[in-house]
Amino acid sequence: MRAAMQQGPLHLAQDLSLIFGDWGVPLEEVKQPVSIWQGECDATAAPVLANALVVRLPRCDFHLVPGAGHLSVWIAHAEQVLGKL
Repeated sequence: MRAAMQQGPLHLAQDLSLIFGDWGVPLEEVKQPVSIWQGECDATAAPVLANALVVRLPRCDFHLVPGAGHLSVWIAHAEQVLGKL
């Protein structure tokens, strides 16, 4: 957290406003498929936050990765994640 705040709190505040702010479209109306990859042990973005999105997105493909943390999903599953794109 100290490293993330070295340049001040602005970037953290921007991230939080994007995560928790109004996205301008009801998630229930998103027609495109969405993939969410979540580490089961993520201490930065708790899986309960991903679940709040999953239940509202009609075409959501949710992947809860056992034992993975915040960035280790990318490290262990980069090929699978990028393959979904």
